[in-house]
Amino acid sequence: MLSEIERALLGDREAQEAFTARGELLPCWRCGGKAEVETLNTGGKPIYAVVCERHYCGAYGAALHTKQKAIEEWNTRAPILSEEEMEILEGME
Repeated sequence: MLSEIERALLGDREAQEAFTARGELLPCWRCGGKAEVETLNTGGKPIYAVVCERHYCGAYGAALHTKQKAIEEWNTRAPILSEEEMEILEGME
Protein backbone atom coordinates (compact mmCIF):
# COMPACT_ATOMS: atom_id res chain seq x y z
CA MET A 1 0.00 0.00 0.00
CA LEU A 2 1.24 3.47 -0.85
CA SER A 3 2.13 5.81 1.99
CA GLU A 4 0.20 9.01 2.49
CA ILE A 5 3.07 11.11 1.15
CA GLU A 6 3.38 8.93 -1.96
CA ARG A 7 -0.33 9.29 -2.60
CA ALA A 8 -0.18 13.07 -2.09
CA LEU A 9 2.72 13.44 -4.50
CA LEU A 10 0.85 11.39 -7.10
CA GLY A 11 -2.07 13.83 -6.88
CA ASP A 12 -4.41 12.10 -4.42
CA ARG A 13 -6.51 15.04 -3.19
CA GLU A 14 -7.50 13.37 0.10
CA ALA A 15 -3.86 12.78 1.05
CA GLN A 16 -2.96 16.36 0.10
CA GLU A 17 -5.79 17.71 2.23
CA ALA A 18 -4.63 15.62 5.21
CA PHE A 19 -1.14 17.17 5.00
CA THR A 20 -2.64 20.64 4.68
CA ALA A 21 -4.99 20.13 7.66
CA ARG A 22 -1.97 19.21 9.81
CA GLY A 23 -0.03 22.22 8.54
CA GLU A 24 2.63 19.95 7.00
CA LEU A 25 4.37 20.76 3.75
CA LEU A 26 4.98 18.34 0.93
CA PRO A 27 8.53 18.27 -0.46
CA CYS A 28 9.52 20.73 -3.15
CA TRP A 29 7.81 20.02 -6.45
CA ARG A 30 10.98 20.89 -8.35
CA CYS A 31 13.91 19.30 -6.46
CA GLY A 32 12.30 17.22 -3.68
CA GLY A 33 13.88 19.37 -0.97
CA LYS A 34 12.30 20.49 2.28
CA ALA A 35 9.94 23.47 2.11
CA GLU A 36 9.26 26.26 4.57
CA VAL A 37 6.72 29.04 5.00
CA GLU A 38 8.12 32.56 4.65
CA THR A 39 6.40 35.64 5.99
CA LEU A 40 6.73 38.58 3.64
CA ASN A 41 6.43 42.05 5.12
CA THR A 42 4.67 44.33 2.68
CA GLY A 43 4.40 47.28 5.04
CA GLY A 44 0.85 46.31 5.92
CA LYS A 45 -0.63 42.92 6.58
CA PRO A 46 1.83 40.04 6.25
CA ILE A 47 1.81 37.83 3.17
CA TYR A 48 2.82 34.16 3.33
CA ALA A 49 4.50 32.01 0.70
CA VAL A 50 5.98 28.52 0.79
CA VAL A 51 9.48 28.26 -0.65
CA CYS A 52 12.05 25.54 -1.11
CA GLU A 53 14.73 25.69 1.61
CA ARG A 54 17.28 25.03 -1.12
CA HIS A 55 17.21 28.62 -2.31
CA TYR A 56 19.23 27.79 -5.41
CA CYS A 57 16.26 25.66 -6.54
CA GLY A 58 14.07 28.76 -6.88
CA ALA A 59 10.72 27.00 -6.31
CA TYR A 60 8.06 28.99 -4.51
CA GLY A 61 4.31 28.98 -4.08
CA ALA A 62 1.82 31.80 -4.43
CA ALA A 63 1.94 34.69 -1.95
CA LEU A 64 -1.33 34.59 0.00
CA HIS A 65 -2.89 36.38 2.97
CA THR A 66 -2.99 33.38 5.33
CA LYS A 67 -0.39 30.79 6.21
CA GLN A 68 -2.97 28.01 5.81
CA LYS A 69 -3.88 29.13 2.26
CA ALA A 70 -0.19 29.26 1.30
CA ILE A 71 0.28 25.70 2.61
CA GLU A 72 -2.86 24.52 0.78
CA GLU A 73 -1.63 26.01 -2.50
CA TRP A 74 1.81 24.41 -2.12
CA ASN A 75 0.40 21.00 -1.20
CA THR A 76 -2.08 20.87 -4.08
CA ARG A 77 -0.54 18.84 -6.89
CA ALA A 78 -2.11 17.87 -10.16
CA PRO A 79 -2.99 14.17 -10.42
CA ILE A 80 -0.27 12.23 -12.19
CA LEU A 81 -2.29 9.02 -12.41
CA SER A 82 -5.96 8.40 -13.08
CA GLU A 83 -8.12 6.87 -10.36
CA GLU A 84 -7.95 3.53 -12.16
CA GLU A 85 -4.14 3.70 -12.39
CA MET A 86 -3.93 4.51 -8.67
CA GLU A 87 -6.07 1.46 -7.87
CA ILE A 88 -3.82 -0.74 -10.00
CA LEU A 89 -0.72 0.64 -8.28
CA GLU A 90 -2.28 0.09 -4.85
CA GLY A 91 -3.08 -3.52 -5.77
CA MET A 92 0.50 -4.23 -6.85
CA GLU A 93 1.95 -3.79 -3.37
